[in-house]
Amino acid sequence: MNACVARSLHRVFCSRLLKKHYGKVSSLRLGFSRNFRTASVLHHLEEDRPVFPGSRSNYIHSLEFLRPDMYDGIPVYRVMNKNGEIIQKDQDPQLDDETVLKMYHNMTLLNTMDRVLYDSQRQGRISFYMTNYGEEGTHIGSAAALDFGDLVFAQYREAGVLMWRGFNLDDFMNQCYGNNLDYGKGRQMPVHYGSKKLNFVTISSTLATQMPQAAGAAYAYKRAQNGNCVICYFGEGAASEGDAHAAFNFAATLECPVIFFCRNNGYAISTPTKDQYRGDGIAARGPGYGMSTIRVDGNDVFAVYNATKAARNICLNEMRPVLIEAMTYRIGHHSTSDDSSAYRSVDEVNYWDKEDHPITRLRYNIVARGLWDDNKEKAWKQLTRKQVMKAFSTAENRKKCNPETMFDDVYDKIPDHIQKQKEQMINHKTFFCLLLFLLSLLSSPFLFLFSPPPFYFYSPPFLFLFSPFSFYSLPPFFFYSLPPPFFYSLLPLFFSILSSPFFFLFFSFLSSPFFFYPSLSLLPLSFSFFPFFLSFPLLSLFPSLSSFFLSSRLFPPSFSLPVSFLLLSLFPSLSSFFLSSRLFPPSFSLPSFFLFSPLFFPPPLLYFSLSSFF
Repeated sequence: MNACVARSLHRVFCSRLLKKHYGKVSSLRLGFSRNFRTASVLHHLEEDRPVFPGSRSNYIHSLEFLRPDMYDGIPVYRVMNKNGEIIQKDQDPQLDDETVLKMYHNMTLLNTMDRVLYDSQRQGRISFYMTNYGEEGTHIGSAAALDFGDLVFAQYREAGVLMWRGFNLDDFMNQCYGNNLDYGKGRQMPVHYGSKKLNFVTISSTLATQMPQAAGAAYAYKRAQNGNCVICYFGEGAASEGDAHAAFNFAATLECPVIFFCRNNGYAISTPTKDQYRGDGIAARGPGYGMSTIRVDGNDVFAVYNATKAARNICLNEMRPVLIEAMTYRIGHHSTSDDSSAYRSVDEVNYWDKEDHPITRLRYNIVARGLWDDNKEKAWKQLTRKQVMKAFSTAENRKKCNPETMFDDVYDKIPDHIQKQKEQMINHKTFFCLLLFLLSLLSSPFLFLFSPPPFYFYSPPFLFLFSPFSFYSLPPFFFYSLPPPFFYSLLPLFFSILSSPFFFLFFSFLSSPFFFYPSLSLLPLSFSFFPFFLSFPLLSLFPSLSSFFLSSRLFPPSFSLPVSFLLLSLFPSLSSFFLSSRLFPPSFSLPSFFLFSPLFFPPPLLYFSLSSFF
């Protein structure tokens, strides 16, 4: 007991003593630090070197500015020339034939998929697409050098990386069509791929947001010591974002094992590199941030492979970030929302497409190796086209994701106010679908076919000869005299013409009572036709509104909206079908739409309603 009391008193005494003399101890510590600095400065002064923190340099005694034109720039590393020949044998990656052929197969398959999906967007089948033309070498070369455990943060033009890792054609098509097999459940725009299984983080549209995330993920990998690194793809345009500079600095100071892979393809949408930066590209920024840096020929798949493989070794062995700038060219438009002919010449694009294409360069190489020939090329093109079209057809005919699933995978338990919003959405969707379907029926010429009998029996003797309504009075009798198969096969074309709002607006004017003034006996009939035909323009205008959306998919961006509206207004019933196809399964074909529409809008009901109206 006495021992415990003694120890307590001793601790109190020591604490008070330290507190009393704390100032003296601090002063001694500060003095020691100053003496150490002074000695250190004197030591460096003897060597005549600066001791400023954060720099490694010497003193100079003449006024000089470091100017960007004082050096030739960072060189571009390459392995093959444009003819596919290895320039220095010691730089040959020594890949086996199977790997080289897989590179070529993936690059060409990606190219074929791009063409099909680009055309499908122009046909209005999908809403958006971005091609990878001309940049296939940067994708496949880098992906082949990585381990499947390495985490990928992509921008939006790295589909080849996913393809190399095993993302098949069905996966690509399902995402672009947003059907019920899409991993993202239809919530992302087309080309915004992602795969947890393949360690590919879902793409974000906003530029450079993935770069700080990649630095943070690499820091986590460093702490976990899992033997893998992170690669982050971005463009030279994204490098102008503040997030890019933050990511570079974080990764360098925290010594994160991340590869920053810049695809410098010459254009950030429509902004050329000369308007994007004034320095020596993106690679020149690497040394300033303390990163090992290399500039590589992005159209040389072997050079990209070697550079990425070496960068990965640096990341894992030295735990440092690496910057790779792959110089390439974007042959295609930025996206389906872009028309690159407005800001670059056709000759410029043709040069890169014909003279320095990564696929062409690799094909030269494998032909020289005896791995490829014209017969294999022809057979492979046919096979890839067949594979892509099969996946395309399958994905297009799958059901869309139910909008109700947008509330899934967000909350562990949906809050009450969100549950109410979900119920409101379901009720609104049901009402809107019914309203839209009825409007599409009313705006179709089925209303014309099931109009009151006076229209059929009174119009042929007079209107067929003396008025433009003869155009309307003839087709019903003509169609009814045909066998059902022929009748229904001709309906879509005939109805799409009749449902033009401009056409009905014109004839509604002709159906006014003044038009029949010379024939006073038809005056009562003209009054009945007048409101009947006036109803067509109002109703047919509804599906024409969908032509705005359809026009942006069917015509190039340079196609002006008024012109596209004028053309598509001639076929509003077709555009209304495209709109309704988002509510019904894709197998709900256009003939079926016309075939079953009387079932949803019974002719007797229509007959009595119109008879009472007239």
